[in-house]
Amino acid sequence: MKKKTILSSAALIALSLGLSAAVTVLAADNTATNQGTNTTTSTTANNNANQPGTNQDTAKNPVDDQTKPADGTNTINGKDLNKALGLNGKYAKLTKTSFVYNKNGKRVKGLKVKKGTVIGVSGLNVNKSTVYIGFNNRKNQYLNVKNVKAFKAVQYKLKRNALIYNSNGVRVPNYYLKKGKKVIVVKTKKVNGVKLVGISDIYYLKWADLDHHSAKILGK
Repeated sequence: MKKKTILSSAALIALSLGLSAAVTVLAADNTATNQGTNTTTSTTANNNANQPGTNQDTAKNPVDDQTKPADGTNTINGKDLNKALGLNGKYAKLTKTSFVYNKNGKRVKGLKVKKGTVIGVSGLNVNKSTVYIGFNNRKNQYLNVKNVKAFKAVQYKLKRNALIYNSNGVRVPNYYLKKGKKVIVVKTKKVNGVKLVGISDIYYLKWADLDHHSAKILGK
């Protein structure tokens, strides 16, 4: 069968697990972690060539350590709020497996994000005294800001057409990424002695297909 080029991020996202179109799989336009059966050897970076989420620079106006809402019923942890504001539009990594919450602070049944997953922070939500962050532009889904830390993203260009593999090193048929496209590396691993780099929850490229001189740190 003739190979098809991935024309947009939506093509991969329809197949992938967990991450949304705005900040996950990098295909023709860009865009980015799931643990396979092989051991991950190191974590490198994640997500969109452009910063995920909004572009608001909200971290310039820090708040006090304790901030009370207008009704005075609950005290918000100012450090958590500043952290969420500073992460907005950037990348973060889960420091522990986290439940997913809706805008009312209720757990979304059956949804968790694994420790080590790299996300794009897209907005925030404060419910009572708890500060939550939106992630990967998912609608009405949030994580507790206490469960993440800032993460530095690295972008590479492809030096040749690159085949796509799953976490077991098995090629995904009919798809490849074109030479010159930009990808964000989420993690690296070795499968049968071949070094692979993760570009999403479940998709990998060969490390050898990256132009290593093109590495660009997108910010922390």
